[in-house]
Amino acid sequence: MKFSIFLGKPLISSEWERLQNGHKNQSLSASDELLFVRWGKAMADLALDPFYPGFHSHEIKPLTARAGLRVFESYLENHNPQRIGSFGFMARQDKA
Repeated sequence: MKFSIFLGKPLISSEWERLQNGHKNQSLSASDELLFVRWGKAMADLALDPFYPGFHSHEIKPLTARAGLRVFESYLENHNPQRIGSFGFMARQDKA
């Protein structure tokens, strides 16, 4: 099962765009580059399964009902909640 991931706007999506652009331009600090790699891997894993082990994802039912898509919160770094320690995303199951 594959899911499409939609990041929250404007804060989360703009931070991801900043990291993508910095990665392309090779202008990220070492800590931002590490964040980019971890976050990218996390989104790839979550696209396969929004409840991927280790991210402690949970669905936010009131937002799911309002958005029409399943809305989740996941934790990128449980033991180090800096910057993007947790992030919200919406997922839609893609048709096979």
